[in-house]
Amino acid sequence: MGLAKRNVEKEYEEAKRKIDNVLLTAYEIQIIQNILNEKDEYSYVEDMVNSKKVKKLDLSHLKSITTGGDYLTLQLQEKANSLVRSCNSNINVGQGYGASEILGSFGYTYEKTATKGSVGKALIGNSFKIVNIDDGRILGVNEIGELYLFSPTLMKEYYKNPTATSEVLVEDENGIVWYKTGDLAHFNENNEIFIDGRIRRIVMAKDDKGLPTKIFPDKIKKIILSNEFVDKCEIITVDDDKYIKKPIAFIVLRNEIELNPVIEKSIENLCKANLENYTLPAKYNFIDNIPLKPSLKPDLDALEKQYYKEMNGKQKVKTIQK
Repeated sequence: MGLAKRNVEKEYEEAKRKIDNVLLTAYEIQIIQNILNEKDEYSYVEDMVNSKKVKKLDLSHLKSITTGGDYLTLQLQEKANSLVRSCNSNINVGQGYGASEILGSFGYTYEKTATKGSVGKALIGNSFKIVNIDDGRILGVNEIGELYLFSPTLMKEYYKNPTATSEVLVEDENGIVWYKTGDLAHFNENNEIFIDGRIRRIVMAKDDKGLPTKIFPDKIKKIILSNEFVDKCEIITVDDDKYIKKPIAFIVLRNEIELNPVIEKSIENLCKANLENYTLPAKYNFIDNIPLKPSLKPDLDALEKQYYKEMNGKQKVKTIQK
């Protein structure tokens, strides 16, 4: 989404002079990013982290930075923490979780106690539960299921859309209405929430014995992202004669890292150590950038088209086939 031309440096200075207990808003982050990238559009936090110009800014006034809206990798979070500290701030970049259906935020990380990878604890008045997606059982610590939310700010309905409303709002035996997020998640002993993926991305397949099973693309993505050489990763699934569906990995390496057999092997071995054989990517495609939608979300349809073009010999990408 484009922004009107403005003196963003002046606006940043005005934001900086706010009251002492300042919370950097998404809008102010956008201003900083525009300064750093010298362009008038929204961008990811990584744009700010990777910019040389940000190192000249004094961020000592900041008391808190919290991100939301998409998964923030541990690597990027650590880079962001190092960045703000190099700019005279001693804070950590936190994460939050929310939804339009509860009119905004549900929970945040607390800087001093947050576990890496968590999106935080529920705010006062909010509650959550994890529900088994197959039988509806309420799950316990470290068990993955669908995340249900309760909040006093929960919406009444989707406007003039009772069908969509009934799909996401469910009433339990105690008369409490919960919002089904569609997110796979789990929680730890401290009631911190961890997002594991989207239910709609779960793919039905067969295992090595030919039995029905599920593939979790977001799990594969997180494992590959944990590799020290990987900057970005997205997973698509394609038809397969043996397994019905097989994952395909698209990988962007970190800046100035050249692809070589050592890197290829490290990613392959990482997957083999953490995934079942039937969920191993059939191909590892190394590309320069992940295509984005206008919303700045990864464009998986574009990756799928790219894969089939490559398979048809119309477009070549660096590929390891297993």
